[in-house]
This record gives sequence, structure tokens and C-alpha cells, in this order.
Amino acid sequence: MHAEKAIGEIKQLVVDSATLRLTHGEYLLARMGAGAIDYLRNLAGGTDKYSEAERIRLWRGLAGLSLRAGDYAQAKILSQGVLNYEPGNMEMQIIRFEVAVREKDFSTLRNILDEIKEGKKDPGAFWHYGQAVFLNMSAQKNDVKQINQAQRHIEEALRLRP
Repeated sequence: MHAEKAIGEIKQLVVDSATLRLTHGEYLLARMGAGAIDYLRNLAGGTDKYSEAERIRLWRGLAGLSLRAGDYAQAKILSQGVLNYEPGNMEMQIIRFEVAVREKDFSTLRNILDEIKEGKKDPGAFWHYGQAVFLNMSAQKNDVKQINQAQRHIEEALRLRP
């Protein structure tokens, strides 16, 4: 409880900022786990006075905290908000991908992988990893061909990022 009191005192002394809110969010998540979801959601609001860059920084951090707390709906909203400003943000694509995996949302997984690959000659290690996950998750029982294809994507991902 001492940390909560200290954060309250700091809020009185410093200007509201993404850094302060993210520090508070980290503390709440460490202390409360999934019980911090409503508090984390509150930290995302009231940012009208923030610059665009500060708001995006806050959303980026809270998207990751929301994912860790198990608030997939909020993680999707925040990561998509960042992607509206930063379409190529791989960190946010990975958060969206992780949520889709946990929700077994094959359509979204496919869309994310298509977005990552779009316009690239070599889509990179994460795309290959994502393909392997998608193929593995969507494979029918004993579909050796699809499992082997997933294995080839894992090998390529490892080759690209040893």
C-alpha cells in the first residue's frame, strides 16, 4: 500500500503524462494481475490535453499491459488505435496477433499475416513464425502436409532470426 500512496503523492507533484500513467499501470498489473483491468482502462481515458505522440505512446504501453492482464478487447482497441497512426508498427501487429491466437480467430490471424506481408519481398521472421502458428492451429488432425509446411516456416523464421 505504500507504493499506491507514493504514486498518489507523485500525481500531486507532477504533470499528468504517459510516463506516469504507464508506471502506475505497471504497478497495478504487478499488484493486482487481472484485477487491474478496470484501472488500466481508466488510464487510457482523459488524454485530450496530450499531444498526438504522447497519446500514441500511452496507447502503445497500455495495449501491452492490457494483453498481459487478459483484457483482449482493450488490447485490440489500443493496438488498432496505434496502427491508425503508425500502420507498420510491428509491436502492435504482434499484440493483435497474440490476441487472435488466444481467441482462435483464424480470419483475423490471416488478415494480420496478409498486412505484414503486403508489399514486401521478404516479410521477415515474424511472418514466418505467424504462418507456422496459423498452419498448426488450423491443421486437421494428422494433416502431415500442413504440419510439414508449418515446420518449414519455423525453420525459415529461425534462419532469419537465429
